[in-house]
Amino acid sequence: MKIAHELRALHEKLEQLEDGPSVVGDWHRLEARVARMLIHTQNELTGLQRDLIDLVRAEPPDPRWYELQARTRALRDGMQELRMLRLCAQSRLFEHEVAETQTDVSNWTRDA
Repeated sequence: MKIAHELRALHEKLEQLEDGPSVVGDWHRLEARVARMLIHTQNELTGLQRDLIDLVRAEPPDPRWYELQARTRALRDGMQELRMLRLCAQSRLFEHEVAETQTDVSNWTRDA
């Protein structure tokens, strides 16, 4: 499943940025990558939901509905994990911005 592979890669990147040196741009790129994956996953989920509706209407009930329902659940779980990763990246961006602001203010007051 593509989302599982991408989630592993995103977690690895998050750990790499947290454990090593990073700059604001690294966190922006991670946040953008997660956002793109969220959009892709939402589009995939929308398509699956349409398919599920078609299968529910079928007479007799189509057994593929159960497979699609399981994939839908997996995508929803993946989206929740993506949201958490995005929040991690956004909080790090906020921390960097606060640190830069504090540095700017301390330089300004020292120079005054």
